[in-house]
Amino acid sequence: MNNTLLKGLAVLELLSRSSQPLGVSQIARELHLAKSNVHRLMQALVDTRFVLRDDTTGGYAPSVKLWELGS
Repeated sequence: MNNTLLKGLAVLELLSRSSQPLGVSQIARELHLAKSNVHRLMQALVDTRFVLRDDTTGGYAPSVKLWELGS
């Protein structure tokens, strides 16, 4: 299976379980990934609107698009 896909899904799962937005460093630490990899994953997830970025805090949270897929 595509390793990048697996990492992206792991990020989505982590964000979905979190009660607050998470930053790149925290995501990288939790998933044992390089911050540069997480940054690229987050950019792709934001660009595809699966994740929202809070411009004030820099944190990331899942968007309603995930809920739409599950419905």
